[in-house]
Amino acid sequence: MNSFLPIRTSDLIELLGAIPHPEGGFFIETHRSGTTPMTTRGQTGWTDPNLVMTYDRPNQQEDPRRNALTSIFWIPTVKSPKLILSVNKSDHVHYYHGGKPFEYTLYNPETQILEKQILGPDIVAGHKLQVIVPGGWWKCGRMLVEFDGIPHDYTIIGEAVGPGFDHNDFRFGMEEDLTKTIPSMEVQEALRPYLPENVHKDDKDETNTDFDGHYDENEKQQERTQARS
Repeated sequence: MNSFLPIRTSDLIELLGAIPHPEGGFFIETHRSGTTPMTTRGQTGWTDPNLVMTYDRPNQQEDPRRNALTSIFWIPTVKSPKLILSVNKSDHVHYYHGGKPFEYTLYNPETQILEKQILGPDIVAGHKLQVIVPGGWWKCGRMLVEFDGIPHDYTIIGEAVGPGFDHNDFRFGMEEDLTKTIPSMEVQEALRPYLPENVHKDDKDETNTDFDGHYDENEKQQERTQARS
């Protein structure tokens, strides 16, 4: 599989049409049920005739319907190797498509269990071809840049989300999430390097919560592309 993929990130993102992602790396939305991918800028496509009901919402002005399924390619890179700590209401399934392995750190707030899983090709060594993250779990991670067996400077990950991704159901982790909701100091320390301010510091990038703005073809998008590829 890897031998047919380009080695360089710049070649891959050109072939796929991927753009910088707010969580780091690059992405391209490949499917959104009932809607043309990428046109809704990470929000629900209301023209879909088969929207599904999802979550109870205290604010009745917030529509609880979502597209049934969305899917993207997400591409962390050597220059942008980390996944910022975040939580989403929907289930996520991550699929290995090539490149270097990627290590996910997952935290279940109900059981207070922290675990790590490596998405990658070496299933004999314990890598997984799929990593599942139930809705409500915290997730973060890093590309295993030090993995020498694969020369590519990225990982290409397929990501399916159901009910479909809407950035209103997503939020980044903050320091108060660690100190106020996670009793274990050991778990706090394991997650802290993936807080937005710490990833920004390491990557010298301005990844932020402006999801909509990442779709704009402008100077900022060009700067992010150059910095990450």
